Amino acid sequence: RGPNLRLISENGPSLEIFGLDQPVAGQSYEIQPADSSANPRVKLAWNEGDVIHAATYGKGYGMKLQFAQVVNRKISGKIYLCLPDDSKSYVAGTFEVRIPKSK
Repeated sequence: RGPNLRLISENGPSLEIFGLDQPVAGQSYEIQPADSSANPRVKLAWNEGDVIHAATYGKGYGMKLQFAQVVNRKISGKIYLCLPDDSKSYVAGTFEVRIPKSK
């Protein structure tokens, strides 16, 4: 499938979304927890002391993800993601993706 999105916080968990449509520029995703179609997979990884934990979700989560158009090899975006874990983990905010130069 298509490209992946990886969001990394400076001192906390990381989030990866796998299997987005290509190209992502201008795309929007709205996924409901009850959706049973082929959704992008979401992986959350976090540290507890020296131990790294991870959980992957293919369904049961809610997400709104929007990508703007490419400007100067960058794409801005907005995300709201709520996971079905016991902690009710969520991510909300804006981000910017830098597009690497073609080789």
